[in-house]
Amino acid sequence: MESRHEHEKVEDVEVVRGRASLGAGRRRTLQMMRDRLSTSMQQVASTFQRGKNKGLAKKKYSLKGWNRFQTVSFPTEEAKDWHLTSAITSKSQTSCCAAVQTRLITWLLPGLIGFLTATSGVLIEKASNRLNGILFGYCASDAFAEPEDCQASGSWVSWWGTGLLENQLWPDYLRGWLCYVLLAAALAGFSATLVRCFAPTARGSGIPEVKTILGGFVMAEVLEFKTLVVKVVGLAFSVSSGMALGKEGPLVHVACCWANFCSKLSPRYMANEGKRRELISTAAAAGVAVAFGAPVGGVLFSYEEVSTMFPQKTMIRAFFAAVVAALTLLWYNPTGTGKLTMFESFVPDMPSVYEYPWFVALGIMG
Repeated sequence: MESRHEHEKVEDVEVVRGRASLGAGRRRTLQMMRDRLSTSMQQVASTFQRGKNKGLAKKKYSLKGWNRFQTVSFPTEEAKDWHLTSAITSKSQTSCCAAVQTRLITWLLPGLIGFLTATSGVLIEKASNRLNGILFGYCASDAFAEPEDCQASGSWVSWWGTGLLENQLWPDYLRGWLCYVLLAAALAGFSATLVRCFAPTARGSGIPEVKTILGGFVMAEVLEFKTLVVKVVGLAFSVSSGMALGKEGPLVHVACCWANFCSKLSPRYMANEGKRRELISTAAAAGVAVAFGAPVGGVLFSYEEVSTMFPQKTMIRAFFAAVVAALTLLWYNPTGTGKLTMFESFVPDMPSVYEYPWFVALGIMG
């Protein structure tokens, strides 16, 4: 009996030892697996961190220009202007002229912007017409004459007929086509080079940038004077090249550039970003009035599309700037037909009574 008990004890000890060795082997295996997994995770983390650092570096490089952007607090600027005007108008005896000038400048600057915008539009129209005539021929008697006037006088020489290349062995149609393509590419290339080298912010219509500025961002280069010059000259060359674009949208940008330039004539607008944006809103209306000959449409465009803050006093001055721009355009008569723009049409008869319901339906759907 005792020998059997001793034998069982020996077996139990062997079983315990076996289990202990098996547990130690498992622990060693688990530790090895854990070490391998930890090494792999460290390698993956290191690789991910390097890629993350590269991505952050690229992101920081691509967004490094955002640090230059500033925003405008409209309530703060309005309070600043109120304190300034109150200080001027309260001294009625010593600064009566200054008080009158403070009130009058809010009307003179919109009128000046309307006049300058219309003048810029006329210059673009005249220059683009003359440059566009080069694509089809030249005037033998006067190189700066209008193509229509030169054709009426009989001095017009067409690339498709006799011209500078009449001694070549090319057909007339091929010679005219080649001159048209080369000259159009030269005009478009000059406009693109001018924008790229001197004022990159003059590209496009400029309306998205104007909306951003009126929304409260400060983007000084968009409305600088060099941008205005490049915009006017580039428009004349790009429109005359025959590309599928027009000057109507960019005229809003031109008008807003004039507003930024004219704001420097008054300390009230030069030192106050909020008041300057009110002036830019009036300029947007003047730009549309010059483009389409529609002062009311210009005010609605400025109110509905581009402006963020549009008080009632700004609406009145925007209409004043648009009317001045339209009257200036009518005085210049750039088309020579008495019409403000090529879009103007005259209907001598009043609409029929049966047409008014359709007008109402269009207004409801629009």
